[in-house]
Amino acid sequence: TIARTLSGSILFIFQSLLPGGHRSSNRSSNRTSTTILDCIFHEADFTFYCLDMLFWNDYSLYDSTSDFRHYWVQTKLPEQSVLEVNIENEYSIKPVPCFDCDASGLEKAYLGRFCFIKDGLVFVCKEASYPLGVTPLILIWKDESITRYPVVAGDEQQSVVLEARKCSVDSHQLVECLSFVTSDDPPIKLFESCKRGKLRNAKQGELFRFSVESVGYAEDIDNKVAIPSVSGIKVEKQCSKVRPAADSWSKIVAQSALRSGGVNKITIQDIAN
Repeated sequence: TIARTLSGSILFIFQSLLPGGHRSSNRSSNRTSTTILDCIFHEADFTFYCLDMLFWNDYSLYDSTSDFRHYWVQTKLPEQSVLEVNIENEYSIKPVPCFDCDASGLEKAYLGRFCFIKDGLVFVCKEASYPLGVTPLILIWKDESITRYPVVAGDEQQSVVLEARKCSVDSHQLVECLSFVTSDDPPIKLFESCKRGKLRNAKQGELFRFSVESVGYAEDIDNKVAIPSVSGIKVEKQCSKVRPAADSWSKIVAQSALRSGGVNKITIQDIAN
């Protein structure tokens, strides 16, 4: 069994009782089974908490509904005896608690005590297939009561991570220009610059961190729509290669609301109502 980080680097290699996760199971069946789980590793108790299931014993679940995948997470892991540590199962792998999104379920998720450190709530559309990339069908929400880090650590000024995309060539100076966009589909362009200074060696697909003074919407009078925008944006540095993706616009807006001291912030009461 191989545990990988978001960037794909290997975190652990170990024996487990997951299908295909143990040497003896592969030898006895004379083949290698594929099982892929979406998990969070909780270092305090050396436990993997399973959020979702993508493959189980060579059966693909990408196109199955979230409701069905979560049912399999809750039933297949106990059946496979991976909840407890033993000589054949080196790490505990447990289903993360899951609740219906009604008043009762929201209260249990928000106020309930669990054997792990909470770091927000995940809202999942029951009919959604497994998404690759940013999607409005799966949303993460945090506030000061449910996470130790409601605001991304760093300076007082907000930082955002954007991806470089080829834009155009300056017709006067023949200098290549780049657009810097969010991870949304379609991506949202928040900055454009020629390849100079800290961006002189920037390449398409690379991620860069920027500081911004404010986040909001600019009004497009002609089309009568609000356009996502930031002001006072300045490039800070290129991100590490282990950073998997740029920020989404919803994350940027949520971080801005938290930093503003509650202005435009969505509370748990707003969600409950």
